[in-house]
Amino acid sequence: MADRYENVSIKRIDIVDWNSETWKQVQREYGVRSIPYLRIYGTSGEFLAAISSGSISEVENRIASQ
Repeated sequence: MADRYENVSIKRIDIVDWNSETWKQVQREYGVRSIPYLRIYGTSGEFLAAISSGSISEVENRIASQ
């Protein structure tokens, strides 16, 4: 996807230990309830949307609407 949009950067986080304090903190801080979970930010770093469906078309629609 990043190769189709010049203003898109994709970051991936691998969760190694589902019982770790770090994972619990991420759940609390970002409200992660299911996987996959994507957060979309604008070019200025502002939070735009959270998507937990993993639908590429939904992600592309959010990017295109900005």
